[in-house]
Amino acid sequence: MGGSMPRVFAVLLVSAPASVLANTLAFVNGHWFDGVDFKAQHAYSSDGTLTFTEPKYVDQTIDLNGGIVIPPFGEAHNHDLVSDWEITDRINEYLWDGVFYAKMQSAFSIETVKISGILNIPTSVDVSFAFAPVTGPGGHPIGLREVFFERGFYDGIFASKEAIEGIGYTMIRDRADLDAKWPGLIDQRPDFIKFMLNYSEEYALRRDDPEFFGRKGLDPGLAPWLVEKAHRAGKRVTAHVNTAADFHYALVAGVKGRVQILAENA
Repeated sequence: MGGSMPRVFAVLLVSAPASVLANTLAFVNGHWFDGVDFKAQHAYSSDGTLTFTEPKYVDQTIDLNGGIVIPPFGEAHNHDLVSDWEITDRINEYLWDGVFYAKMQSAFSIETVKISGILNIPTSVDVSFAFAPVTGPGGHPIGLREVFFERGFYDGIFASKEAIEGIGYTMIRDRADLDAKWPGLIDQRPDFIKFMLNYSEEYALRRDDPEFFGRKGLDPGLAPWLVEKAHRAGKRVTAHVNTAADFHYALVAGVKGRVQILAENA
């Protein structure tokens, strides 16, 4: 197919201090999606709000040179904006790719506090975090956390494998355990709660078998209680699922539109 690829622009308009949004901007020579197709038209930013109605005054005109304008992208599942390690480079990579919103699916609250001042500001990425994902005894991500500890990835963060619990994961055996450990999870002020459903159709089979260490999750019967507690606390919920049965239990528990699917070998 001949010709060059069209330029693509991501436009982000946010609520910000007046000093940031001082100008009324005009975007000319761009193609904007009208619900059916990309239509050539001018657009404007007035007080941080996108409009196609020409304002009385324009402070600055930006020529899009015939490019296609799209909304900014969102990253729904990652773990790379969770510490100060190369954080500036990572933020710049997101912005360069037009990804302005990201969900970090399992971070350490003791690490994200170090980067709170450079995220969720007009010049950076808006990020929401889940902390200490909820799982069952021997469930994911306990095995993964312990492997990373053994390889030295957590040097300076955790002094022992036992210290990971409550920060790197929340292990729940029953409803009493959930009630007892819930305040410790909420006190970390997560933006949303994540829990693990891994091969829940085999939960009874895998529960006490060490062969399945790290390849199981929360008792699916506890999922509705967890979701109810999260919603009462005003928290959204994400469920990690591997199978159709996991997906079913997540929906039955009350998770709506936020089921993260991870494919891996059983």
